Amino acid sequence: MFIGFLFVLMVVYVNSNMLFVNPLLSAAGFHFFDCQDDTGQQYHVVSRRQDLPNGLVFRPALLTSYIRLEVVRDEFKGDAGRS
Repeated sequence: MFIGFLFVLMVVYVNSNMLFVNPLLSAAGFHFFDCQDDTGQQYHVVSRRQDLPNGLVFRPALLTSYIRLEVVRDEFKGDAGRS
């Protein structure tokens, strides 16, 4: 009975595109997005943002060829802000 339940659950996850839903990452504040870069390659992005608007430019770190992690880095522009 339990094996049958797991099989049905697997079919639902695959058919509803919930394969990358992870309750632990969700509880930690991460969200998953489908993105496409300017070369047309599609991949998934793991980010702490709640929304990724169309046209947003950012540089995610490569985890695998299909999954990337948005890494927020503080970059200094010129000498402003440095002591």
